[in-house]
Formats: sequence, C-alpha cells, structure tokens
Amino acid sequence: MRRVLILYAHPGQRHSQVNTLLSQTAATLEGITFVDLYADYPRFKVNIDIEQQRLLAHDVIVLQFPVYWYSTPSLLKEWQDLVLEYGFAYGPGGDKLASKLCLLAVTAAGVLRRWFEPVPLTHLAQPTRTNGEAMSDALSAAIRVVFFAGCPCKRSR
Repeated sequence: MRRVLILYAHPGQRHSQVNTLLSQTAATLEGITFVDLYADYPRFKVNIDIEQQRLLAHDVIVLQFPVYWYSTPSLLKEWQDLVLEYGFAYGPGGDKLASKLCLLAVTAAGVLRRWFEPVPLTHLAQPTRTNGEAMSDALSAAIRVVFFAGCPCKRSR
C-alpha cells in the first residue's frame, strides 16, 4: 500500500467549506499522514529536516491548498523554497523525490467558470509543474491536479 502524505496549506481555513470538509476527511483516513502547515508553522519557521524526512517516508505527496491570486498561499511557497532545496530536490544528488507521485488538490472560492474563463487550470498548475521539471522529469510527469471549486467561502463580518 502506498504511503500518502497530505500537506495542507490554507491561511483562512475557517472561511472555507470545501477545504474544511477535505481536510477533516483526510485527517481521519487510515494510512494517510495529514499535516496542517499553518498549524505546524504559524510563524513560518519551517523545519527543513522534519519536512524532508516526511517526504522521504511517503510515496504519494498531496499539496492541498486554495488558489491565492493565481498562486499558492505564502506559507506553502515558503515551504517549497526551503524544503525543496539544492542537493535534495534538484541539482547534483537532488534526486530524492524522483520516484514520488505528486498530486495538487487545489480549491478556489466562488463560481467555477470565473476561474477557467480568464486562465485555464493548466496555467494555474504551471509553476508547480515547472518546479517538478527542475527537480526531475519523473516528478514533473507525476504531477496531477484535482481542482475543486464552486463553493463560495463563508465570510465573517
């Protein structure tokens, strides 16, 4: 059985119906390691060693996040910048993730057509796919996207 790691990055969790449902369900599934990056690193002090060990210990890596200004939330970007470092994820000796499957579970608030009319989904995933290419052809080929949208987020006033 594949070992699955879900890295959840949502700075406004209490406002998201879809992410709340997805994360609560995932956290209860047997055989899945669920990590809430905003709970683990509220001050953005990412522990590179722990995160790299998590990646090495799993076969499937799922990045679950909402689209923020057509990009990832800031903590996930920080996590990528620090954890996916030279010699680990790319460059000489940087083949540690070559055999991994990477999935993106992307959410967006609002109406589905609003996201796809101006920018196709394939464009939204391109930065992550390009990062995968920089790390390895195998990882790039393994990146798949699951897109959830259409649920307006709850806003507290």
